[in-house]
Amino acid sequence: MAPSKKAEPVGELDAICDDFRRAVEALEPGRQLRSLEPWLQQVDPDLRPWLRCELVALYRELNSRPQKRSTLRANEAPEGLDPALWRAIKRSPAFRPLSPKTLEAMAREFRPRDFDAGDSLLRSGETASGLYLILQGDVEVVAVDGTTRSTLDIDGRGSVFGEISTITGEPCTADVMAITPVTAMMLSVERFEMLRDEHPEIEIALSYLVSDRLGQQARDALCGKSLGGYRVERCLSAGAMGVVYVATDPSDGSRRALKMLRHRFIFDPRVVSRFDQEVEFLRSLNHPNIVSLRGHFVAYKTRFMVLDFYDGTDLRRLLRDQGPLQETAARAILGQIADGLRHAHQHGVLHLDLKPANILINQRGHVAITDFGLSKLIAAEAREDEAVGTPLYMPPEQFTMSDVGPHSDWYSLGCIAYEMLTAKRLFPSDGEQDLHAMKERQPDQRWPRLVSSDEYRNVVAQAVQPEIANRKMDLDQLATWSRDIPKLKLP
Repeated sequence: MAPSKKAEPVGELDAICDDFRRAVEALEPGRQLRSLEPWLQQVDPDLRPWLRCELVALYRELNSRPQKRSTLRANEAPEGLDPALWRAIKRSPAFRPLSPKTLEAMAREFRPRDFDAGDSLLRSGETASGLYLILQGDVEVVAVDGTTRSTLDIDGRGSVFGEISTITGEPCTADVMAITPVTAMMLSVERFEMLRDEHPEIEIALSYLVSDRLGQQARDALCGKSLGGYRVERCLSAGAMGVVYVATDPSDGSRRALKMLRHRFIFDPRVVSRFDQEVEFLRSLNHPNIVSLRGHFVAYKTRFMVLDFYDGTDLRRLLRDQGPLQETAARAILGQIADGLRHAHQHGVLHLDLKPANILINQRGHVAITDFGLSKLIAAEAREDEAVGTPLYMPPEQFTMSDVGPHSDWYSLGCIAYEMLTAKRLFPSDGEQDLHAMKERQPDQRWPRLVSSDEYRNVVAQAVQPEIANRKMDLDQLATWSRDIPKLKLP
């Protein structure tokens, strides 16, 4: 099916995506799409990167649907292919998501390479010549930082290397050296680029491999590298969406936090949009109790933002390690959070994911709110396609995104206030549907039970009311409790 000549200006991207879907669904069984270009050419150049992400994600979705089983036996190599190579490709976790046709097309482009013990397959700082699949033997993956070398991994048959450099065109982030004689197959960068245009799912599969490897250790392949003018020291934390690194600015020795969007999401326009949105929101906020944005950049084919570095911990870890806080400490922390939240609300920004893990505390006992990735403008349309946030801390209305507003952040802050005095969550960790139903029920007047001053308990009780009309929180008043608490003795 040929793409339409020109979409109407209204709903242009949706029309193109619908046209693309029909074209993919009309393909005969076993056939693959040859190119995205006919659809990309229908929009202005500045829209093409966004549209490419949307089409690749859609293509992956359509190709992940159950397909008819091939008449070829599972381990029987297609005609003309080395059986050992075919078995290795099919068994490699990196290539498991690929369709049989794409696997076969890729297998036909691999070329054999042999290495003696001590030979280098990849060198840090040099661009990879291609993607390597190990058939026999063992290799050592070594991070290089000046004269310091540290082993990241030792791997063997079925392992894949060179994916970061092959995808991004950047120099390799680690040495890969044969520690025994190695038989490998190599897919050259040139052949990879050709295959990527014909089979977009290949790049997505390799992006997942990159995503799984980065952030798994305190020192990964990016440590010791210079990114955006900052030298990466170590991995600070890793979540489902991103990895945070500690980095140094060589110009003045100051330390920053680099937040990287995981590579598995670079083809998901919704996630990329949220990352970019967080950058824009942080740009508009300037408050000592909100982590400051110092810059942002693109490197290794993904997005980074440069943030203040907090040399301490987060509230979740503090409560886990030290247990319940004294009310004086809880009030001081609550006041700092309220002061930062008040500033965000005054600038029209809802956080929508307040929780202890998103409250940073440095060695001086100073608190800052972080992770505005799910935020939205107060004036924006409230309804979303799906709920966003952390169910344990979300108010009832956020489960349906029916009427979110400042009162939604008040509820989350009330849950945090309760947890600081008890080191327990206000609601049990049940399934999302049970949580929603539980949170919609009107509690009795004795709930929540807290050993605290009446003033503190009333703050919590009024904040976690299920009915928005009954929910109350005076951020101005709470902000008067704000003060640093260096006596916390953080790790």
